[in-house]
Amino acid sequence: MLRLLIPFLTGAVSGEVTTAIHRTKRRAVTMLAIALLALAGAAFLLVTIYLALARVYGDVWAALIVALGCFALAIIGLIVVKISDAYYKRRMRERTHIDGSTVLTATALAALPVLARRPLFIAAALPVIGLAAYAFMSEGSAETKEKRRRGPRDTPQR
Repeated sequence: MLRLLIPFLTGAVSGEVTTAIHRTKRRAVTMLAIALLALAGAAFLLVTIYLALARVYGDVWAALIVALGCFALAIIGLIVVKISDAYYKRRMRERTHIDGSTVLTATALAALPVLARRPLFIAAALPVIGLAAYAFMSEGSAETKEKRRRGPRDTPQR
Protein backbone atom coordinates (compact mmCIF):
# COMPACT_ATOMS: atom_id res chain seq x y z
CA MET A 1 0.00 0.00 0.00
CA LEU A 2 2.94 2.28 0.67
CA ARG A 3 4.01 1.84 -2.96
CA LEU A 4 0.93 3.77 -4.05
CA LEU A 5 2.04 6.82 -2.04
CA ILE A 6 5.66 6.87 -3.27
CA PRO A 7 5.04 9.26 -6.24
CA PHE A 8 3.33 11.77 -3.94
CA LEU A 9 6.07 11.53 -1.31
CA THR A 10 8.88 11.93 -3.82
CA GLY A 11 7.18 15.01 -5.29
CA ALA A 12 6.92 16.58 -1.83
CA VAL A 13 10.51 15.76 -0.90
CA SER A 14 12.03 16.91 -4.20
CA GLY A 15 10.71 20.44 -3.76
CA GLU A 16 8.17 20.48 -6.57
CA VAL A 17 5.44 21.50 -4.15
CA THR A 18 7.37 24.48 -2.76
CA THR A 19 8.30 25.57 -6.27
CA ALA A 20 4.65 25.43 -7.32
CA ILE A 21 3.63 27.46 -4.24
CA HIS A 22 6.22 30.17 -4.98
CA ARG A 23 5.18 30.31 -8.63
CA THR A 24 1.53 30.63 -7.62
CA LYS A 25 2.30 33.45 -5.16
CA ARG A 26 4.31 35.31 -7.80
CA ARG A 27 1.49 34.91 -10.31
CA ALA A 28 -1.07 36.15 -7.75
CA VAL A 29 0.95 39.31 -7.05
CA THR A 30 1.33 39.97 -10.77
CA MET A 31 -2.39 39.47 -11.39
CA LEU A 32 -3.20 41.81 -8.49
CA ALA A 33 -1.04 44.55 -10.03
CA ILE A 34 -2.70 44.01 -13.42
CA ALA A 35 -6.17 44.15 -11.82
CA LEU A 36 -5.36 47.42 -10.02
CA LEU A 37 -4.08 49.01 -13.23
CA ALA A 38 -7.19 47.84 -15.11
CA LEU A 39 -9.39 49.26 -12.35
CA ALA A 40 -7.63 52.63 -12.57
CA GLY A 41 -8.03 52.58 -16.36
CA ALA A 42 -11.74 51.80 -16.03
CA ALA A 43 -12.17 54.67 -13.53
CA PHE A 44 -10.53 57.14 -15.89
CA LEU A 45 -12.59 55.82 -18.77
CA LEU A 46 -15.79 56.37 -16.78
CA VAL A 47 -14.70 59.90 -15.88
CA THR A 48 -13.96 60.62 -19.53
CA ILE A 49 -17.35 59.28 -20.58
CA TYR A 50 -19.01 61.39 -17.89
CA LEU A 51 -17.22 64.55 -19.03
CA ALA A 52 -18.14 63.94 -22.67
CA LEU A 53 -21.79 63.31 -21.80
CA ALA A 54 -21.86 66.31 -19.44
CA ARG A 55 -21.01 68.60 -22.33
CA VAL A 56 -23.93 67.29 -24.37
CA TYR A 57 -26.64 66.46 -21.80
CA GLY A 58 -25.64 68.29 -18.63
CA ASP A 59 -24.23 67.05 -15.33
CA VAL A 60 -27.24 65.23 -13.87
CA TRP A 61 -28.18 63.37 -17.05
CA ALA A 62 -24.56 62.41 -17.71
CA ALA A 63 -24.23 60.95 -14.20
CA LEU A 64 -27.48 59.00 -14.67
CA ILE A 65 -26.39 57.64 -18.05
CA VAL A 66 -23.02 56.49 -16.71
CA ALA A 67 -24.61 54.91 -13.62
CA LEU A 68 -27.25 53.07 -15.67
CA GLY A 69 -24.57 51.87 -18.08
CA CYS A 70 -22.51 50.51 -15.18
CA PHE A 71 -25.56 48.76 -13.70
CA ALA A 72 -26.43 47.26 -17.09
CA LEU A 73 -22.88 45.93 -17.51
CA ALA A 74 -22.96 44.50 -13.97
CA ILE A 75 -26.24 42.69 -14.66
CA ILE A 76 -24.90 41.30 -17.94
CA GLY A 77 -21.77 40.13 -16.11
CA LEU A 78 -23.90 38.47 -13.43
CA ILE A 79 -25.91 36.62 -16.08
CA VAL A 80 -22.72 35.44 -17.78
CA VAL A 81 -21.32 34.19 -14.45
CA LYS A 82 -24.54 32.31 -13.64
CA ILE A 83 -24.60 30.66 -17.07
CA SER A 84 -20.94 29.64 -16.85
CA ASP A 85 -21.45 28.27 -13.30
CA ALA A 86 -24.37 26.16 -14.48
CA TYR A 87 -22.28 24.89 -17.40
CA TYR A 88 -19.36 24.10 -15.06
CA LYS A 89 -21.60 22.24 -12.60
CA ARG A 90 -23.11 20.18 -15.41
CA ARG A 91 -19.64 19.31 -16.72
CA MET A 92 -18.49 18.32 -13.23
CA ARG A 93 -21.51 16.02 -12.82
CA GLU A 94 -20.62 14.35 -16.12
CA ARG A 95 -16.94 14.11 -15.21
CA THR A 96 -17.51 12.57 -11.78
CA HIS A 97 -18.85 9.43 -13.42
CA ILE A 98 -15.90 9.26 -15.81
CA ASP A 99 -13.40 10.08 -13.06
CA GLY A 100 -14.94 7.48 -10.76
CA SER A 101 -14.53 4.71 -13.30
CA THR A 102 -11.00 5.90 -14.08
CA VAL A 103 -10.06 5.84 -10.40
CA LEU A 104 -11.60 2.40 -10.04
CA THR A 105 -9.61 1.11 -13.00
CA ALA A 106 -6.37 2.70 -11.77
CA THR A 107 -6.89 1.27 -8.28
CA ALA A 108 -7.54 -2.17 -9.68
CA LEU A 109 -4.42 -2.00 -11.83
CA ALA A 110 -2.31 -0.74 -8.92
CA ALA A 111 -3.57 -3.49 -6.62
CA LEU A 112 -3.07 -6.24 -9.21
CA PRO A 113 0.64 -6.92 -8.43
CA VAL A 114 -0.13 -7.24 -4.72
CA LEU A 115 -2.98 -9.63 -5.42
CA ALA A 116 -0.90 -11.64 -7.88
CA ARG A 117 1.49 -12.71 -5.11
CA ARG A 118 -1.26 -14.40 -3.13
CA PRO A 119 -3.31 -16.96 -5.06
CA LEU A 120 -6.03 -16.99 -2.38
CA PHE A 121 -6.71 -13.29 -2.96
CA ILE A 122 -6.89 -13.83 -6.71
CA ALA A 123 -9.48 -16.57 -6.27
CA ALA A 124 -11.51 -14.35 -3.92
CA ALA A 125 -11.15 -11.22 -6.06
CA LEU A 126 -11.99 -12.72 -9.46
CA PRO A 127 -15.79 -12.55 -9.02
CA VAL A 128 -15.56 -8.95 -7.79
CA ILE A 129 -13.27 -7.98 -10.68
CA GLY A 130 -15.63 -9.69 -13.13
CA LEU A 131 -18.66 -7.84 -11.78
CA ALA A 132 -16.80 -4.52 -11.85
CA ALA A 133 -15.68 -5.15 -15.44
CA TYR A 134 -19.22 -6.07 -16.47
CA ALA A 135 -20.66 -2.95 -14.82
CA PHE A 136 -17.99 -0.79 -16.41
CA MET A 137 -18.50 -2.23 -19.90
CA SER A 138 -22.31 -2.28 -19.81
CA GLU A 139 -22.79 1.38 -18.86
CA GLY A 140 -22.56 2.62 -22.41
CA SER A 141 -21.74 6.11 -23.55
CA ALA A 142 -23.08 9.34 -22.11
CA GLU A 143 -25.21 9.82 -25.23
CA THR A 144 -27.13 6.56 -24.68
CA LYS A 145 -27.64 7.43 -21.00
CA GLU A 146 -29.04 10.80 -22.04
CA LYS A 147 -31.45 9.08 -24.44
CA ARG A 148 -32.55 6.70 -21.68
CA ARG A 149 -33.09 9.61 -19.32
CA ARG A 150 -35.15 11.58 -21.87
CA GLY A 151 -37.15 8.63 -23.14
CA PRO A 152 -38.12 7.76 -26.70
CA ARG A 153 -40.76 10.47 -27.05
CA ASP A 154 -38.39 13.29 -26.04
CA THR A 155 -35.68 12.53 -28.59
CA PRO A 156 -35.16 15.38 -31.06
CA GLN A 157 -36.28 14.77 -34.62
CA ARG A 158 -33.89 15.54 -37.47
